[in-house]
Amino acid sequence: MLKWIGGIFVIFFLFGCSESVEKSTKTSSENMISEKSQSSQMLAYEHFLNLDVPEEQVAILYNTSQSLCNTDECMILESNLDRGEKFRATLKIRAKAEKIQNIIKILSAKGDVVNHSIRGEDLAVPISDSEKKLSMLKEYRSSLEALQKRQNINLDALIKINQQIAQVQSEIEALSGEKAHLELRVKTEVLNISITSENNRSFWSPIKHTMIEFKSTFSTGISVLITIIAFLLPFAVVLWIITVGWEKIKFTKK
Repeated sequence: MLKWIGGIFVIFFLFGCSESVEKSTKTSSENMISEKSQSSQMLAYEHFLNLDVPEEQVAILYNTSQSLCNTDECMILESNLDRGEKFRATLKIRAKAEKIQNIIKILSAKGDVVNHSIRGEDLAVPISDSEKKLSMLKEYRSSLEALQKRQNINLDALIKINQQIAQVQSEIEALSGEKAHLELRVKTEVLNISITSENNRSFWSPIKHTMIEFKSTFSTGISVLITIIAFLLPFAVVLWIITVGWEKIKFTKK
């Protein structure tokens, strides 16, 4: 009888252990899935879009890109338009993912897409570290504020505590700003737009640019020549004086 009771007890014990292990494994698995899901939501994406259009379309597409980012939810971080020998325009835009995809779709339909690449950066660890540091700094500030309110504290200690509180508050504000910037990078995406005219460039385009720059190049050459003459003229004068003087000396000796 005792053996049966002992056997039943062992069975219940093993069943309980296996259920506990199963629950623990399930909980651990759920935590891992949750962490992976959270990590996937902490990716900062950056797009690179290279477009090639005829020269006369570079400025037009550049203005179109700017007009597509004319809302409060879209920010133009950088912009440049070069009308020199090589027509080229660049823009850097930050907006939400839906807005970025819409801009890419519109611009891709207006030019030849040479390249479109995406780069992602996982910011889960930096954001998590910022949160932990902020929590520690706020707890430290609370401890200092509690010491500050003590009635039996002397003046020197109070001054040091106030200085420490000010320093901690400064660190909290700086770290909060960094954390906010990291979170902004996760909530939004960056689009780098490059508009060039290489494949769609006309045959006469380089000749045309050379002719346009001929006047400037010619005047620059004359300017350089005058500078060289002005630089060498004093040496020529000195050399002429020495030569004339030497001839006179030779003539006097004769």
